Amino acid sequence: NDAALEWQATFDAIHDLVMILDQRLRIVRVNAAVESFFQLPREKILGAHCYALMHGARRPPETCPFAAAIESRRHEETEYYDERRNRWFHVSADPLFDRQGTLTGIVHIISDITRRKKSEKALRALAGKVLTAREAECRRLAREMHDDLTQRIAAVAVDVGRFGREPDIVPGVSQRLQAIELQLINLSSDIHALSRQLHPAILDDLGLVEALRSACDGLGRREGIAVEFSATGSAGNLSRATALALYRLAQ
Repeated sequence: NDAALEWQATFDAIHDLVMILDQRLRIVRVNAAVESFFQLPREKILGAHCYALMHGARRPPETCPFAAAIESRRHEETEYYDERRNRWFHVSADPLFDRQGTLTGIVHIISDITRRKKSEKALRALAGKVLTAREAECRRLAREMHDDLTQRIAAVAVDVGRFGREPDIVPGVSQRLQAIELQLINLSSDIHALSRQLHPAILDDLGLVEALRSACDGLGRREGIAVEFSATGSAGNLSRATALALYRLAQ
């Protein structure tokens, strides 16, 4: 008797809902959390089908892991949203066997994970805001680099090239100026490529497929390797946020 009382006390100390079910999914044992959750005395709960109490249904719902646990003979679990209670639950089922390996019942545990789901939703929203802010800053930097910095470097390259081709310039100096002009042109091209990486304007202009094709072509030119790109289907129905996320993954 003392052992049984100690076991029940341990059972009742568990915060999650714990039920022992028979092979027909009738409740044969519960902890105190189950009584508190359903606001029913233990006598009203024992013998009832778990799906009738939890879902008000006549049969287990599709989200129920019991059938999978009976078939697999191992632990099964799932998460689902309970519209009646406006709560999220994590549900697990662990089969019980006797010494001969015959299935005798199921250990059914239900955990309220609504707080965790709300936190995950808030975290996703925050991540979205951070990503939006990051992309806005990348767009601003890319615009400044493309519209201002590359243009100024190009203008300097033109002036250096013109000066290097003056008829009275010293030959050695002329060659040096031509080398500087080439370096400036390459620098302008590199900055232009960096601005495209920061904000792929081609994604807005021509769409995801052409943006990915351009990125692969650019990678091949930069690294001197052969890059093949192919696309099937249409990406026209994707939102801009989704297309941008896929492009960033490809990068």
